[in-house]
Amino acid sequence: QVISSKHYEADVCIVCCTDDRFTPLMDKFVTVRGYKYIDWIRVAGGAKDLTGDYLSNQIVKLVALHHTKQLVISEHIECGAFNGEKDADFYAKDLQRIKIETGAYLKKNGHSIPVTAYLAKFDGLYEVK
Repeated sequence: QVISSKHYEADVCIVCCTDDRFTPLMDKFVTVRGYKYIDWIRVAGGAKDLTGDYLSNQIVKLVALHHTKQLVISEHIECGAFNGEKDADFYAKDLQRIKIETGAYLKKNGHSIPVTAYLAKFDGLYEVK
């Protein structure tokens, strides 16, 4: 397969966990929404460490380089990075906090794009408002 050298604009940057059990769920999410160009950031714990400088700076760079239109952050139930926490409310509160902090960080660095948060469970992906 030939890879295009044409530079792209990312439809979305998705931050999610490396846990492969949730890959089919994330793939379906991308397909249903019709995203073509995706910047994936897969790290243990998903959005958990977004409030740290390294990942936040990576997102700022991606938004600047690829003119990313949206940021999607996610975490999943029973994540090992959270010691297998099973309480969905725990993750929802964490994602709400990270969504606000990440949006503010992006704005501080000159980027105003929508940030949406999702909790992955074994039966589906749920938006966290």
